[in-house]
Amino acid sequence: MMFDGVVITHGTDTLDETPYFLNLTVKSNKPVVFTAAMRPATAISADGPMNLLEAVTVAADPQAKGRGVMVVLNDRIGAARFVTKTNATTLDTFKAPEEGYLGVIVSGKPQFETRWIKFIPWRSVFDVRQLNALPKVVIIYGYQDDPEYMYDAAIAHHADGIIYAGTGAGIGLRTQRGGDRKSGKSRYRGGSRLAHRQRRRAG
Repeated sequence: MMFDGVVITHGTDTLDETPYFLNLTVKSNKPVVFTAAMRPATAISADGPMNLLEAVTVAADPQAKGRGVMVVLNDRIGAARFVTKTNATTLDTFKAPEEGYLGVIVSGKPQFETRWIKFIPWRSVFDVRQLNALPKVVIIYGYQDDPEYMYDAAIAHHADGIIYAGTGAGIGLRTQRGGDRKSGKSRYRGGSRLAHRQRRRAG
């Protein structure tokens, strides 16, 4: 079947997560566009129909080719790699505060304003085509005096990986360092690996 692009409707709670994942795994230069609605269909000035129309318009536009996975809402075109949800209720919640939008919708037509193009879109970072299931990865959020038993539980349940969403510029807390040692020892038993990540996203 021949097609120019794909449009996916999605809930807004994790709309910055699923597109990010697909941007790492989809091996095609055809546009994949996510869209959603911040207001229910029964609300006055519901935004869903217009968002859907604009998402289809972007997916069909030749300029969208090779730009990776995108998120289209509220007349804005965002790159899945950078967009994040910043507010639980406002229409303009999905933003890329540091990198900016890829473009905007003006009078029903996409206008791409930045030249960021996903590097070799059909050679994405991860190849999941041969997987029957994704690895089980646990995310542990760091805070003062966070308990080490969170790591114990993840290792006991045979997590394939642990992500520590820490504080500051990657400076680990005492319990995180203890968890790092535990996960490191478990590697020799085919257990977990620990990755560090500073908390950046909101919403």
